[in-house]
Amino acid sequence: MNELKLTFTLSLEQANIVMAALGKLPYEASAGVIGLMQQQADPQVKAAQAELAPLEPMGAAGTD
Repeated sequence: MNELKLTFTLSLEQANIVMAALGKLPYEASAGVIGLMQQQADPQVKAAQAELAPLEPMGAAGTD
């Protein structure tokens, strides 16, 4: 039987609230969900950071 998968769209602040709430539950009940959320969020956060990172001006590094 296939497991039903759900997709949620949350802001970073909202996701952090969910993570904080999960962190208050017993480890056995929350560790798997926390791990899955971190695994899915990490590449998204890194991609967003890369998009927002200011580009270094050409010739700025080591051009003395």
